[in-house]
Amino acid sequence: MAEARLQALAAYPGSCVLLAIDGDMPVATVTLIIVPNMTRQGAPYAFIENVVTHADHRGRGHAKALLAVAERRAWEAGCYRIMIVSGNHNEAAHETYHAAGYAGTKTGFQKRKIPDRTPSAQRSD
Repeated sequence: MAEARLQALAAYPGSCVLLAIDGDMPVATVTLIIVPNMTRQGAPYAFIENVVTHADHRGRGHAKALLAVAERRAWEAGCYRIMIVSGNHNEAAHETYHAAGYAGTKTGFQKRKIPDRTPSAQRSD
């Protein structure tokens, strides 16, 4: 399945999966998708998703380095902004994004077909 998904992403214009490699082992990933746009004089925007670092390799700057590569690619593609969505309670991820220069100035919304994994989804309102 992973190979098929990577092939699908590779075929989607403006998308890529970036990998950080330690020795011969992938230790972190970032998915970048550049989206054509109808506003902002047609300037595209970018989504960054699936920022994941193997637990044994966290705190070594892998995610921040991949974010820098994704950011460079987005700016080179003429994007006017880059968006990252993160769970409300994922403070470690938020610290990484802030350290990489991203600001939490927007509010994101989602509708899910599958159950959310966040602790807040476990609540009974």
